[in-house]
Amino acid sequence: MSHRSYAAVAGDFRKKLILTDTLAICIPQAIILFFRDYSIDFGSIAVVIDVGILCLVPLLWLYFLSTDSSWESQILLGSLKFYELPFKAGAKASVSITAFAYIVKEPISRITLLSILSATIVSVLLARLILRHSYLANLMKNKTVRFIVVATNEEFSQIKLSKALPLNSKVELTHRILKEKYNDAEWHKICVEVEEGAYAGLIIADEYFPKPHVLAEISTIQSRRVFEVFIFSPLAVLLPRFKNLQDNSLIKLNRPLIVGRHAFVKRFMDIVLSVIALIILSPILLLTALAV
Repeated sequence: MSHRSYAAVAGDFRKKLILTDTLAICIPQAIILFFRDYSIDFGSIAVVIDVGILCLVPLLWLYFLSTDSSWESQILLGSLKFYELPFKAGAKASVSITAFAYIVKEPISRITLLSILSATIVSVLLARLILRHSYLANLMKNKTVRFIVVATNEEFSQIKLSKALPLNSKVELTHRILKEKYNDAEWHKICVEVEEGAYAGLIIADEYFPKPHVLAEISTIQSRRVFEVFIFSPLAVLLPRFKNLQDNSLIKLNRPLIVGRHAFVKRFMDIVLSVIALIILSPILLLTALAV
């Protein structure tokens, strides 16, 4: 396996991460429902609904993991987000289940739900800890991460100094300069090169931002294997204020929300919501600490 590229090893690690999370989320719930004697009695509609709502917990947990880029292993492996994102997904799942049960006016066992959440959090974190120190993870961390960088000489120099790529200590950047900014033949040649050369990704500077059909070709590569695409642009600082209009032909730049009174309101809301979240999650945190 040592001769395989970083992209191939990262792809295998991502598949194993998805499988590990799925088992770590589903198995604790099945065990808890079994020991709490939750058998589906089709003669009781209330029991069927109760079990059905509880069975939504792992599905929602996995859904929030997938939508929050929690399986982008090559990005998250070396950071605390590798453990933080599953916890956030569990919090979202619990809030969603509680809100749904309240809306349909179907009471669910708080002890059972709390037991499921606590056990699942411990299970997922432990499984990820083991996976992070597995042979496959160590092999991936020791691989050279190769990127093709499409940029001018000045932009390439800035990219090399950037600390925004926490992928690996062994990063290899291959510089490419286009003779013509929107030359389809040159872009197609680059797409073929990144795919056949087993590159881990592509970094595109603002000066050479491609046309939509070229982006579609790059997206096709992303859909087939682990392949990261980064855009190097001064507009990155404005992204939180971007809003796409209906036909996606224009981007509206919203008013800044972190100046003047908006900054005070934002800080106040951050504190209030953090306190509320801490109060709600404190039983789970306590049980998790005891379990660990």
